[in-house]
Amino acid sequence: MYYSLVETARENGLNPFEYLSWIFTHAPNLGKPGYVSVIEDFLPGSAKIPPKVFIPKPKGTEPEKYAWEED
Repeated sequence: MYYSLVETARENGLNPFEYLSWIFTHAPNLGKPGYVSVIEDFLPGSAKIPPKVFIPKPKGTEPEKYAWEED
């Protein structure tokens, strides 16, 4: 189970250590005021995940436009 959480975090641009720390800190308090209210908020695409959990992207890594894209 832990391996799947780590790999899911990596695939979604999250720092696995920070992601697991955040989950294990907030999971026991699920539903309490000031904490995550539903289990879906733990998923990698959730807006509830704090910014410190994401891996910063280096500058200049924006994808180039393709020929069919308009300006």
